[in-house]
Amino acid sequence: MFQHLANGLNTAIDGANIPFPFPIKILARIFRGLVINRRMRPGVKLPPKAAMLLLPGDTATQAGLAELLKSLDRWQTETTRHPHFAFGKLSPQQWEKLQLRHAEMHLSLAVPRATQS
Repeated sequence: MFQHLANGLNTAIDGANIPFPFPIKILARIFRGLVINRRMRPGVKLPPKAAMLLLPGDTATQAGLAELLKSLDRWQTETTRHPHFAFGKLSPQQWEKLQLRHAEMHLSLAVPRATQS
């Protein structure tokens, strides 16, 4: 999960050539305000190329967390933001909100491991 969140941040900064069906792009741009301003729901299926780029294979928790921390540092120090593959050009505030909503959704699914007494 941490690596996936890092990948999302890095894609916003570095850009990515992710083809997305035109009709879906139009709908995504119409509804982007709803997506950005409301809690995201899990279960969105990404197009294959997006999935290859954004969904990592098995990643150790500590390694993923280290990558996320590096990406968060980049997010705070680098100002370049490329258009989103579905939503198009976003303002810095929209990018921020989208990343926070994305993290909120994934982190809400995390279940702490039981500790042994």
